[in-house]
Amino acid sequence: MKKTKASIIQIMLVIIAVLVITIGYSAFAATTNITNTIAHVRANKDVRVTEVTTQDNGVSSLDYNIYSIIADGITLSSSSDTVTFEVTVRNLGNAPVAISNVNINDGSNTITTLGYNFKDTNNTDTYTLNQKICNGNNCTGSQAVMTFSVTLNITSGNTLNYGHVVVDFTISEVYEVTYNSTSIGEVVDNGTFDYTFQTDKPTQASLTFATGSIYTSYSYNEQTGVLQIVGVGSDIALTGQTGGGNSQIINNPDGSVTVVTDNGDNTETRVTTDTSGNVTTEQIEYAASDTNHTNPIVTGYEIDTSGNPNGGLVLNNSVIDTHYVAFDGNDFEIHLVYKT
Repeated sequence: MKKTKASIIQIMLVIIAVLVITIGYSAFAATTNITNTIAHVRANKDVRVTEVTTQDNGVSSLDYNIYSIIADGITLSSSSDTVTFEVTVRNLGNAPVAISNVNINDGSNTITTLGYNFKDTNNTDTYTLNQKICNGNNCTGSQAVMTFSVTLNITSGNTLNYGHVVVDFTISEVYEVTYNSTSIGEVVDNGTFDYTFQTDKPTQASLTFATGSIYTSYSYNEQTGVLQIVGVGSDIALTGQTGGGNSQIINNPDGSVTVVTDNGDNTETRVTTDTSGNVTTEQIEYAASDTNHTNPIVTGYEIDTSGNPNGGLVLNNSVIDTHYVAFDGNDFEIHLVYKT
């Protein structure tokens, strides 16, 4: 009998232990889920409108919420009549953000007869779309505060009365785009980044996105240096090698190939290979003032002996051309170097 009671007590203790472990795990899981949810909501609320004021007496009531201005009783009597709000936005999060879009509605439908700008009462621009919400260099945290103006105006019609107007701001994260560790610009979330390389055009083959870069698609023109990245969803780190931009391939009559590359510094590199792929000449020349070299400035010369494989320099029968001085046909040439 005592043995039976002891067995029952042991079974009950095991059941109680299992229940405690199960309840404890469920509580932990619930806590984890709740914590994650709170973090997600907090991230959405880290950027918010904190104050809205107006000097226009025609507004009967004025309020705001996290991303919106809410105004009642707006009356605009002409196309030049406006109502201006002073808006303060704070970014309490840890990522830079910007206003990427503005929608004016009545709480349900877009009001198509109202437009907006970011000019103050002195007609001075105070903000532009996609501009980071910053106070000096402070773009995140408690010091990231910006105050700007939003002015509403009639886009069609004359005297219009608006009983209820809501100005909704779309807040988007701002990403940085770098090339060889140097910043070349910024773009809002899901936005399109456009950039033109000037003197440092990378080659098409060398342009590389760092692992983890998020984007929908991209295009790059090596000739013009124009880069476009569509649907950006993260910081973008690009790497590449310069000097390959604006290249031209010339197929010569003898079967050789000359690649002319714009170096971006008013010089061009010409590399010629024979039919076997061997480099026969490699020259760096200054671009002339025009394609016909009608008004060049000679700053030096280069010697090209590709026309005479034996290297013999025959200095007779010279022919002067606007591009070079040739001796004895193609045996020996002195290429003039031009500069604009």
